[in-house]
Amino acid sequence: MVTAHVDQQLAQLRTALPWATHLGTTVADICETYPANTGFTRRTWTPVMCTRTGTAYLAFDGDFREHLAQLDTTLATAGWKPKQGPGDPPGLVADFDRMHPVDGPPDKATMQYTPPIPSVFVIPHDNGAYPLGPHATVEVVQAPLLPRIDDGTAEHDRTLEYPTVTPTHFVDWQPYSHAQLSTAYPAHGAILAISVRLPYNT
Repeated sequence: MVTAHVDQQLAQLRTALPWATHLGTTVADICETYPANTGFTRRTWTPVMCTRTGTAYLAFDGDFREHLAQLDTTLATAGWKPKQGPGDPPGLVADFDRMHPVDGPPDKATMQYTPPIPSVFVIPHDNGAYPLGPHATVEVVQAPLLPRIDDGTAEHDRTLEYPTVTPTHFVDWQPYSHAQLSTAYPAHGAILAISVRLPYNT
């Protein structure tokens, strides 16, 4: 159900953005557990917590700010709720305007969202205490920038570097490298990254 929902969210948005060319999709489905005690007692572990992150990369041309406005409309129609600070206007256009003054370099916009989830989906808890919810990020950059969105690669690299710290199992791992992303330029003028992260219990 988690896999189907993440894939559906990304597919729905890709269909709603006919002006953007799909470049590739990453998948990072990771399950982890942590030591629950320290000292000389018999080691125990926290319940296994899993997170599936799907990220779609698309390229487009044309007026950058105009496409941000179209993205804002598309995301709102899909039920994505922006996460912004008190008093901040929501949306990618607002982030773009806030971060880049009129005479500054208009190069990117980023916004965090709460994507919709099915009503039957049970929100898991971190170690049985703190509820974890769905999370999404949209990042749009102009050439020659590349998105710096967390698509699961950082967690994967950390696990390879410190394999004994946290027992980690990759249920699914399909990366899409920055080298692959960079081939979008100069044929296109901008890259859009849409990431959906959904935690679940095993």
